[in-house]
Parts: sequence; structure tokens; C-alpha cells
Amino acid sequence: MDHYNNLIKTNILFGDNEENGVGRLIKYQGGSKVLLYYSKTSVKISNLIDKVKRSLKNSGLEVVEHLFNDSDLINCISDGIKLCTNEHVDYVLIVGGAKLFSSGKIIAAASAHSKNLFELFKSDSDVEISLPVGIISTTICGGLALDNYVSIQRKLDDSTCVYHECRSNIFYPEFVV
Repeated sequence: MDHYNNLIKTNILFGDNEENGVGRLIKYQGGSKVLLYYSKTSVKISNLIDKVKRSLKNSGLEVVEHLFNDSDLINCISDGIKLCTNEHVDYVLIVGGAKLFSSGKIIAAASAHSKNLFELFKSDSDVEISLPVGIISTTICGGLALDNYVSIQRKLDDSTCVYHECRSNIFYPEFVV
């Protein structure tokens, strides 16, 4: 590699028990009501979620929970957008892996605009803001959390699949653990 230049605004937290400080970090960044977006896949995740909830509660933050549903991802994202809008969420915290990173970032961006999630993917989209996002990566593909790229796939009525993707600086998270 001859040249490499990377400008990233994401705070990267690495080490034991960093998840215990996410509540303070979100509060410091102006959050007051957090959408906690995660998947119940293992006991390990349950223990981590308990720690995260405790951190958020101890920091005086309100929490709205939303579970990831890979089998019906489009409706899962739409429900997350509705939750954020109806509950006046001002911060999205994603706990999990790559599919959650993308779908959670889409929830945050679409919620800031009260738009249909597919509006984000139009070439003339004027989406330039998003709810702030924090990520706790539970996989080795945590580098994807740092990306400004999102994608989703949806199946149409005729069983064909359409792939939507977008790259924008609004998709960079505030922090990644």
C-alpha cells in the first residue's frame, strides 16, 4: 500500500468492560431517550444487554427496546422507525453484528426525517442528518461498524430480490465499542 488517508469522527473504545460507560457517553453527547436495538441470540448477549441497560439507567437515560428480526427485516426496520418517531427517541444504540449495524443506521437516518426507509436510497435523496448512533460490536466484523455504508435486501411480490445500498457521512457512528 503506497498511500492511506482516513478521516473518521467515530470514537473507538476497546477493552474490558467498555460497555459499562456507554450511558455516560451517550448522555455526554446529548442523548436522553435511547433506542436499544439488539438480537436475542445467546446468553452472552443477554448478559451484555443487562450491563448496557444498567449503564443507561445509571446515567438517567430512558430506554426503548427494539429486537432485531432477520426473518422480516423490512418490517423490523419500519417498526424501529415508528418506535423512534412515536417515542421521541434521540439516540440509537446498536448491539450486535453487521446486519444490525446497517439496519440500525437506516432506522436512525429515516427516523430523523420521518421518511419511508426507501427514500434514503434514491439518487436524489436529500437526507443529510441522522439520529446519533452508538455501536457495541459483538462480532469480529466490527470494522463494518465504522463504515459509512448501509445496505438492505428486500423481496418483491414476484419473488425477485432488490438490493438497496447507500454511502453517506451520516452513517458514521458516534462511537464503537
